[in-house]
Amino acid sequence: MADQERIDVYGDEVVYVAVHRPTGRTLATFHPSEDEGWWRVSTKGRVRELWVPPASREPWREIVERVLAGQ
Repeated sequence: MADQERIDVYGDEVVYVAVHRPTGRTLATFHPSEDEGWWRVSTKGRVRELWVPPASREPWREIVERVLAGQ
């Protein structure tokens, strides 16, 4: 996905921030929920939960892909 190549993700296991590199605009912030596999994601002032399989090696990547796809 070409758009994903222009996204930088900063963070650790506590909180992540996805930034659109060319504009510096924050696309999303997200962090793991207390329930395994669930992530709280904030985009455009809206907070929602996304489920990512707990075995995912890079859950942040799947979240960014879904945010870019409008899910």
